[in-house]
Amino acid sequence: MTQTDYQRPPHGPVLPTDPGVPKACSFAGVRDVLKSKDLSSATHVTDWELLGGTVMTVDGAEHTARRRLESALFKPQTLKWYERTVLQPAIEATLQRTAETARDEDGLVRSDLVRLGRLIMLSISAAVIGLDDVDGHDRRERLGDCLDSLIEGTLVEWSERDHGAIMADALTWKKIYGDEFVAPALARRRERHAADPTAATAQPDLLSVLVADTAGGWDDERILRECTLYLVASSLTTSTAMTHTVGHLDAWLREHPADRANLGDSEFLRAAAMESLRLHPGPHILLRRATADLEVPAEGIAVHPGQVLGADVREANRDTAAYGPTAAEFDPRRELDKEAPAPGFTFGGGRHLCIGRPLALGNYGGRNEDEMDGILVRMLKGLYAAGVTPDADRPAAKADSIHDRYERYPVVFTDL
Repeated sequence: MTQTDYQRPPHGPVLPTDPGVPKACSFAGVRDVLKSKDLSSATHVTDWELLGGTVMTVDGAEHTARRRLESALFKPQTLKWYERTVLQPAIEATLQRTAETARDEDGLVRSDLVRLGRLIMLSISAAVIGLDDVDGHDRRERLGDCLDSLIEGTLVEWSERDHGAIMADALTWKKIYGDEFVAPALARRRERHAADPTAATAQPDLLSVLVADTAGGWDDERILRECTLYLVASSLTTSTAMTHTVGHLDAWLREHPADRANLGDSEFLRAAAMESLRLHPGPHILLRRATADLEVPAEGIAVHPGQVLGADVREANRDTAAYGPTAAEFDPRRELDKEAPAPGFTFGGGRHLCIGRPLALGNYGGRNEDEMDGILVRMLKGLYAAGVTPDADRPAAKADSIHDRYERYPVVFTDL
């Protein structure tokens, strides 16, 4: 694939954990920061070769146009297709293969929930991006290897390991991902578009949408970076939230055993997933760079053009003023103020609100025939139907990172 050396932003990298960066920590302060039109995205400088120039990092008119272009991937009918035609078979096939390959001598099936979640999510990721021929086990494992390294690269700012080594490994796997998965699929999309310029509207995927945007100046490198963002974003947040939710519910059910009857109920599982998302946001400090003089009254912070300001999502998500005196605790029965979103600011806010939020959480609260579970609820339903429970004999391990996620989460399936 063609490699283009895109110029980095004129400012150097600022780590989100830098103590010199002023940070909004209250619910009100973070809300105002994320909604401000005088703050631009200041993230992903360290991993610029992976995500620079993607929808997550651009601002202004370019960002508006990009979101409008890619919103075709998240229309209700498309979300319904992802959930019912792609995700559900992937859950069933992955659990079936796990049952066939991971059964111990005592008859129980043991696996790692982190890896399992990512393997399931690869089916959705491939469908959204437009990657072909990833249904076979070996191809899925290969794409999973790409994903593992790319996740480390996109979270390099949070890692406690050597940043240079992480990025070198991630760029190696970015090339593998591009050469083995993106390039062949892109070539097919270009051929299809040449034969039928309306093909992208039938069942849209990212590659088809980008190829059809002939005025967008999409060369191979820009396309690969956008595909890298979608691979990581569609898998990381969901699989991380799923793992945290299983852990929290294990503790919750010991204290509230009656709720075991609700492990197949969509609303209960969605509430549990959103509580988990609230308590465990991904990169929990979002950076913004001021484009004008700005004050954040709730925090007593003032910044000037060029200065970086942080929004501490984890602190805001646990603000007792918004979520009550038990804000730091997991409670799927929490009564919420209408101004406080159930998952907090984990999906961001303002114009950079995560475009894939409906895919993760579904379309709920409308007419019954229009409601969709969303990825998290579907995955949790499948896991609990298979009798998932944390493995008491094998401890879970957090990643070697300030980022709040598991590297390994052993589980037992009692009904596979």
